[in-house]
Amino acid sequence: AVNIDTIRNPTSIIKASTQFTVNVKDNHNCKNSASVFVEMIDECTNDYIYLPTAFSPNRDGINDCFGIMSPPRLTDYRMTIFNRWGEIVFETSDEKECWDGMFKGVESQSDSYIYLISFKCYNGANLSKKGTVTILR
Repeated sequence: AVNIDTIRNPTSIIKASTQFTVNVKDNHNCKNSASVFVEMIDECTNDYIYLPTAFSPNRDGINDCFGIMSPPRLTDYRMTIFNRWGEIVFETSDEKECWDGMFKGVESQSDSYIYLISFKCYNGANLSKKGTVTILR
């Protein structure tokens, strides 16, 4: 909470969902208040980790690469992508690296691919995601 009335733009670091209420009073003793509820999001849950279901690696600068969108701080990252025959087509331990749809220097065909991702989130939670992603060409 912020209880200092001399700060023009107060800030607060929250550690849980919090209700903020602002009470104001002018020199003529006119009063008003407003409230806002700020919901704390736990980004170290599988629900918060977003991966697209498709991407279009055509080098147009839009959806050209597959990986976690806006990842939280993490360690022990591992992403493996397989084709329909179980062959590994991409593998990385760098969370900043994404799959550009290439395999052995050749564009992978439009198809569905299986991904497995595991990592440890900054709060110590071990998370994993698995699913399919489709290349659209």
